[in-house]
Amino acid sequence: KKVEVRVIENRGRDVSALLVGAADLVNKYDLICYVHDKKSSYMLPETVGETWGDELFECNLSSAEYVQNIINEFRQKPHLGLSIAPPPHHAGYFFLLNGNHNWAENYSPTVSLLKTLGAQNAPISRSLPLFAPFGSMFWFRTKAMTKIFNKTWKYTDFDAEPLGLDATISHAIERVWAYLAADLGYYSMIAIPDNYFAAEFGALAHYLHGITPILVKNRVSFGPPKVMSSSLKDLLGGH
Repeated sequence: KKVEVRVIENRGRDVSALLVGAADLVNKYDLICYVHDKKSSYMLPETVGETWGDELFECNLSSAEYVQNIINEFRQKPHLGLSIAPPPHHAGYFFLLNGNHNWAENYSPTVSLLKTLGAQNAPISRSLPLFAPFGSMFWFRTKAMTKIFNKTWKYTDFDAEPLGLDATISHAIERVWAYLAADLGYYSMIAIPDNYFAAEFGALAHYLHGITPILVKNRVSFGPPKVMSSSLKDLLGGH
């Protein structure tokens, strides 16, 4: 029931809006839900990005009851530091299901950022799938994110427009939240309302049914290691 409107600089988009424009508000709260508008206009047709935006809002603010459930999770589990939506995998976002490929060009910038923030114990590895709030909408416990908010961020820390599609400081920050939480002994969870979970389960089952015949045709076994055909390696991203 309290709304404050702030005008910020057009640099850094949603990331600087939080780390610069609203930084002074963070320590006033134990728990924060961060959401923003979302277009992803580079992904065509634009309904692809709009669908993802809808899912991000639903996974964070689906209803009053859903929000209360998330708050209760944080209250009942003192080591819960972050709640995120599942990563998108529809249309052009499908590549995010590829464990190593979803780092793209952002692994080194993310590791460098963690080092800069003093998060030396973050369990980050390129050999493990990236766990991050893609789209930068999430709930977080402020105590779990002290290392990023202890830094005094400036708009000049962020790239000017037009923003690149990868490997900027904004992309590193988007990927750093769960590792910052883990560095301080907090874990993260994925939250999703039941209607979206039904769609998520159906989509993942569809992918599995689609790839299983290919695995069988190429005689891939999940027992002792066997030689995998080069075409299947390409399909699975080299893994």
